[in-house]
Amino acid sequence: MDLGREWDKRFLHRYQVFAIVVMICFGPNSLKDFATDYLVIGVCGILTIMGSLGFIVWNEIFEKRKLKKENNLSRRKTWLTFSTHTKLVFVMLIVMIVVGTLGFLLFEYKNPLTLGKYNTFDKIFISLFHGVSARTTGMAAVDLMSMTQSGKFFTMILMLIGGAPGSTAGGIKTVTIAVLVITMLSRASNNKRVNVFRREIADEDIKMAITVLISALIIVSVMTMVLSALNPQIAFIDMMFEVISALATCGYSLGITAGLTTTSKILLIVIMYIGRVSTVTMTMAVAGKRFKQSNIVNYPKDDVIVG
Repeated sequence: MDLGREWDKRFLHRYQVFAIVVMICFGPNSLKDFATDYLVIGVCGILTIMGSLGFIVWNEIFEKRKLKKENNLSRRKTWLTFSTHTKLVFVMLIVMIVVGTLGFLLFEYKNPLTLGKYNTFDKIFISLFHGVSARTTGMAAVDLMSMTQSGKFFTMILMLIGGAPGSTAGGIKTVTIAVLVITMLSRASNNKRVNVFRREIADEDIKMAITVLISALIIVSVMTMVLSALNPQIAFIDMMFEVISALATCGYSLGITAGLTTTSKILLIVIMYIGRVSTVTMTMAVAGKRFKQSNIVNYPKDDVIVG
């Protein structure tokens, strides 16, 4: 038996159990009562980051740690041995933390009902936690219902992106966004190949990333319109917030769920199920067979005008 790997499993399991206990004990106010408690917020933030990395990444981290000790590798050489997937996960983690923190700080800085009542350092700290939590756990250190319209929309973007593939987080995943952005920059530079970290991204991965994004946007658009029609008394942006939160299985809510119609609640349950299973899986289940049959015949290629 590999004692190192067994310890790794116990290590992750204990942190997962602790995270569940923490979330249960805080009650309906989430973390709003601990907004300036650096220990509580800090521990929850670290646990959130750990959960958002994904089991594939953690497994590779433990393997590379063992490899580093056995071969006495430097940090730089150890980094070079990581897979492209893990490198993208780490880069996107840093990018999303920075963007999430600065974005929430910008939109809520002067809002007296959220960040406005805290000093500058507390504002940065709470924004840092919100930028992390909005993409996976759904623990809030501020009153979500009191956010500005820009703050709500920015939070929706964070929820929709989510964490890394294979993690406990929902959303369309950070690597999906990374592939799409890299592809866009490559096409803008008129490069025929999409390269990152001296590796070429496969066309199938690019197509899958596009499929994931389009599927998610279609579900969000259609369901928001349907639920808004069923509940005209609720603001459109608040309804979209609930839909994206359900699809991303984030856990955030603006407190409107209890006032929705029974049909709307059932639809939200369906959206949460789709988000947990993944939009691609549901799309393939609905339309995959029909399109698979059409691929039996090879047709001649033709050009279309795009953009």
